[in-house]
Amino acid sequence: MEFLPKILPKVYRTEGDMVDFDPSKIFESIVKETGMDEKNANKITELTTRRIISSGIKFLSGPHIREIVCSILSEQHFEKERKLYTRIGMPLMDYEEILEHPPEKLGAFPESVHQIAANQLSLEYTHLRILSEEESKAHLYGDIYIHGLENFELKPTNQYWDPRLILKNGLPPLKNYRNGCRHAPARTIEEAILHLTKWLAMTFHEFNGIQGYLFLNDFLAPYIRGLDDEHVKRTMKLLIHELNQLNLTTGRRLPITFISTYPGIVSSLEKLPAIGPKGEEKGILGDFSEEGLKLYNIIVDLFKKGCIEKKPLVTPRHFIYLDDHVVKQENDHGFFQTTWEESLGPNIPIFINLRGGQLQELKEEFKNPQKFYNHGILQKITLNLPRYAYLSRNEDEFREILREKMELSLGILKKKKELIQKRLLNRQLPLCSSEHEQNEKIYNLEDQILGIGFIGLNETVKILIGEELHESENAFELGLKIVREIKKYCTEYSTIRSMNLALFDCNSQKVTSRFTNLDLKHFSDKIQLPLNGITRVYSQSSKFNEEVETELLTWIKKQGQFHELINREVMEYFPKKFIEGSIEEFKKFALVSLKESKLGAYTFRF
Repeated sequence: MEFLPKILPKVYRTEGDMVDFDPSKIFESIVKETGMDEKNANKITELTTRRIISSGIKFLSGPHIREIVCSILSEQHFEKERKLYTRIGMPLMDYEEILEHPPEKLGAFPESVHQIAANQLSLEYTHLRILSEEESKAHLYGDIYIHGLENFELKPTNQYWDPRLILKNGLPPLKNYRNGCRHAPARTIEEAILHLTKWLAMTFHEFNGIQGYLFLNDFLAPYIRGLDDEHVKRTMKLLIHELNQLNLTTGRRLPITFISTYPGIVSSLEKLPAIGPKGEEKGILGDFSEEGLKLYNIIVDLFKKGCIEKKPLVTPRHFIYLDDHVVKQENDHGFFQTTWEESLGPNIPIFINLRGGQLQELKEEFKNPQKFYNHGILQKITLNLPRYAYLSRNEDEFREILREKMELSLGILKKKKELIQKRLLNRQLPLCSSEHEQNEKIYNLEDQILGIGFIGLNETVKILIGEELHESENAFELGLKIVREIKKYCTEYSTIRSMNLALFDCNSQKVTSRFTNLDLKHFSDKIQLPLNGITRVYSQSSKFNEEVETELLTWIKKQGQFHELINREVMEYFPKKFIEGSIEEFKKFALVSLKESKLGAYTFRF
């Protein structure tokens, strides 16, 4: 391109100056960014230059030139190259809309507006650069759902922290920390609370999902010996309120937090060193069973009352661990009375059955008293089971499609693990990349779970054999068979590919609504959801049809069989009517769930 007409416009640069139009810059950027050979890159450059000349454009900028190049790449059928060359972000009017009318759930903070804009940019980057075309389409079309896609290339998902990490090491609990002030281990319960809440505020910049503390009352028990109830209550109220106000503190939307407790000291923790004021050991945790129970009852009472306005707390959530020891000791500490009252209040706790596999896992993890039990879910992907049933003609075809989508999902999970490994090596997750004083990693990637979930098992069985899970033993057994198949894939790939895969219970209304709406569009001739003129969404995970009345004991036992197969974040929702009548009803419910079922976790709702 030796001859360039003088009519070519000047180019305005973001640096603030004007320069002459130079086709070689286009050529060089195409080759560098797309890997296109020089012959084709020269052709695209020439077409772009001719387009600019013929259009009579009077003003040019870098983004404008890039738009023209992308248009020509598409016209010349270089779609792969167009994806690599395109700009990412959002239209001007879209940004102006969130600037002037930010979503209520995020609040009108400046940081919230920036968060939305950055999430959009990151989302487009992931679709264009990280995911293959097949993987991207699978998510966009609704075959699968990749959770937290807006932070896929940067952050892990959930994290469950061992409070001892902070109690023993201070804040932040990093070895050789030189970037700011470091607090020595807490001397009082008040300092301990402030350290714990501050740590979550720090780490939320490095995670995309729920975070919280395990067995908080057990590990804090040594700090309250000798303190009166009112003193402890004021301090624990500070903890709940501080966690509740993290959004206001940071000026941006943050995920949910949680506190997990146990009425007393969990047997698996009793022989662990008890860390008290100044991070010093004060015997073993088993010596503080009275304080552990006292702290549990205070936390229950605070959650029972909720905010000053008696409104429910969106965060933190209260997880309560149950085991056979709780049942045996009921007459000694009135566990059922206090917990029943909390369950009837504005903040309904989540009950976790600490038995079977979970109990064994806990025993293994706490064998080494010096190792902190920090773990979480690195990434989650949910499968749209009804979609696969619509696409198949029989169970064999369904299994083939299921395996195909599992393969696809596992490839995405592998990419996620590699990305986070890279972020840790480059210290782009500065807290997680560090070590604590015991020369262990704050965040061990190999301890994290890669989760596979599913939606609509009930509808899938209905599509395949014409009956829902509750309608026959044949239908129920088919449901179990499908979940076992998914679990089998996870076990196989965990061994073959050295990936820590596990099933999780997807209870996301957002995911179920998305899958349902997309299938209503794509499979309108097959979908069977209308009920009494109202369209309902797919059942979450392995849940039964909520509109069908099921005898309680049958419900608990059958859902427990699914919970036994699902490893992580398993949850069953029961109507409050089962416990509203009296404490005896609540006690009966808890005893049945512990003794006669394999329910992993449950809660109540209206």
